[in-house]
Amino acid sequence: MKVRLIILTFAISSVLGLVGCYVEHPHEYARGPAVGVSYSYVYYPDAEVYFEPHRQVYYWSEGGSWRSGARVPQNIVLRSHVTVALDSSVPYKHHDEVRAKYPRQKQEEEHEQKHPDRDHQ
Repeated sequence: MKVRLIILTFAISSVLGLVGCYVEHPHEYARGPAVGVSYSYVYYPDAEVYFEPHRQVYYWSEGGSWRSGARVPQNIVLRSHVTVALDSSVPYKHHDEVRAKYPRQKQEEEHEQKHPDRDHQ
């Protein structure tokens, strides 16, 4: 009987010892520098449109405000694009910076000046 009690005590103390060692510093990860969240967008400079591939959402400016949806209006033509990483879930928050870095193509601007009334399909 005494032997069983000794074995049981040893087993319980071993298990408790292992558990105690495992949870030594539960918040250790919080000591490093804060890591910012990054959102990836496909940006179409000629149309100034953003596309968020994960959620399948487009963002475009219309009538002085930003709109979003599963598709862009038919009059917007999406051509060349770049991938941009931003720190916001609303890409147009940094639109001035993105537009300065990725301006519209010169040939697209000239085409728009020659055909201002033409709807792009």
